[in-house]
Amino acid sequence: MYSNESDASAIIAAARENQVVEIDGVSYGTGNFGRIKNIPSFETIELTSLEAFANFITEEPQAVLDEPIVVINENHVVRLLNTPKQENLKRDNLATVRNSLESFNFNHYMSIEDMIIQLQTKFIITDTVKRLLTILSSVSTTQDISIKDNGTSQSTNIKRGISAASLEEVELPNIVKLQPIRIFTECDQVESRFLFRIKQKDEIPYVSLMDVDPTEWKIKASKSILNKMRELGILLPIYY
Repeated sequence: MYSNESDASAIIAAARENQVVEIDGVSYGTGNFGRIKNIPSFETIELTSLEAFANFITEEPQAVLDEPIVVINENHVVRLLNTPKQENLKRDNLATVRNSLESFNFNHYMSIEDMIIQLQTKFIITDTVKRLLTILSSVSTTQDISIKDNGTSQSTNIKRGISAASLEEVELPNIVKLQPIRIFTECDQVESRFLFRIKQKDEIPYVSLMDVDPTEWKIKASKSILNKMRELGILLPIYY
């Protein structure tokens, strides 16, 4: 309840003074309202492949009337962004596509069985992968396994023939070149160098792939994504 009619009249008068006006495309409130923040015009479309991303750009002409750009971030998430708004210089995120595949867990030791599965499912099968699979499937998992490490290379026992008693010491590869599936499957996967290591814990062998090119591969991967988008007919400016 208002204390008197004069208080109510003052509030009504103040409300009348606060009007919304537009200047150069920016909304302002008169009186004490000040500048009015615009609500984003677009809801982000989430996509799952670069082909779907290209189709969205082709089939949604209204989305590309405002001279948008494509940005590939360091995690290789691809975004379609429109021209910055005048009032806040921010871009709307029109569409996003990200790789949902789980990549290999580098720099961690795992059992030989797990490594064999991972090599077969999360890497492009090359001669190097085949060689690693042959070695790993022949490594002795008996208690008499021996691992030698001179700082630059390693060697271990592998089985020859069907008898576990027939063991032979073999030098293991040190640096290997592999193509892990780390970006969209539509793209050419980047070949990188990895340090192959083996160790023993509680008389059980464990193996690991250490990433020695953690930065370089990201740059090459972004270029591979860019090349694929050009191949799909995306002619917008692309930045990474």
